[in-house]
Amino acid sequence: MGLSLASLSAQESFGKGTKVLNLGTGLSVWSYSSSSFFPALSASLDYGIKENLGPGTLGVGAFLGFHRTTWNYSNDYKYTWTNFAIGPQATYHPYFAQTEKLDAYVALGLLARFYSYKDSWEDNAIDKNVNSFYIWPSTRLGARYLFSPNFGVFGELGWGISWLTLGVSLKF
Repeated sequence: MGLSLASLSAQESFGKGTKVLNLGTGLSVWSYSSSSFFPALSASLDYGIKENLGPGTLGVGAFLGFHRTTWNYSNDYKYTWTNFAIGPQATYHPYFAQTEKLDAYVALGLLARFYSYKDSWEDNAIDKNVNSFYIWPSTRLGARYLFSPNFGVFGELGWGISWLTLGVSLKF
């Protein structure tokens, strides 16, 4: 007897009506020896809206992220790079990548990014304060593992606010 979509759906960890909040921290983009950084922090909300869309569940939600790096070179030069991102996202959770405790997914978003750069070098020929805004596509591959029905861990690879994000998942 083979598995049907209905039997896969009964074993899934993400379905219609499921709500998950991911809270994570990511690796810094910059790694200079004289740099200090506020870790890349992110929060994303995922809500299941449509089951049996192909062999999986469609989710919608939002992404929020923040990251700051400061680099000091002696007392003459310092710069600060700040990045803030917010926007909607859609997720797809294929049934073949789900069990009762494991949920793998693809997240696609369109993020409004606010970027700031401040420079203290007196002889610098470029603008010392740059503020910009742009729309940025976000693509991430992720997976979460639930230790209990409402708590787990997750990891994402791709670009939200960091190229690698790890954290906790709260399912409610």
